[in-house]
Amino acid sequence: MKGIWRKVKTYVGTHWRQLVINACSFLLMLLWIYASASKLGNYDQSQWEMRNQVFPDPLADQLVWIVPSMEILLAIGLMAPQTRILALWASGGLLLAFTLYIAITATKVFGRVPCSCGGIISNMPYWLHACFNIAYLGIVYLALYLHYGSVYINGWFHKSKGKEAIVV
Repeated sequence: MKGIWRKVKTYVGTHWRQLVINACSFLLMLLWIYASASKLGNYDQSQWEMRNQVFPDPLADQLVWIVPSMEILLAIGLMAPQTRILALWASGGLLLAFTLYIAITATKVFGRVPCSCGGIISNMPYWLHACFNIAYLGIVYLALYLHYGSVYINGWFHKSKGKEAIVV
């Protein structure tokens, strides 16, 4: 038993970065699968909520399919090592877009506060939903940071681990 435990400790010690990246990817996969399933599972409600948004109904009718499709594609992309990093970047972009939209609608820039979130998230107040999204943005950043050794964002977090850093 000691031999097996020693091998596990050695493996974790040498592969911890990839294990954390995999864990981050798994959490994001769960988020995207849940989000898309809640939208597609209750399509009529999702369509009504999307039409309640500030954009025109023809665009809302397209987005009711586009958004869950993107979420499914991101979940699939996070599964494969060949597409994982691209899917992490795309997940970060989509989460950032959702978070900015939440911030804009919560400040009542549009004169009303529409909601099109599904499942458990629909019961969250806007500030908590924004915090939830920011936490998931942190998960994306952590995975990218561990992959690249560093990711520059406006001059922050710029310690490199030997790989060329990505500048955002």
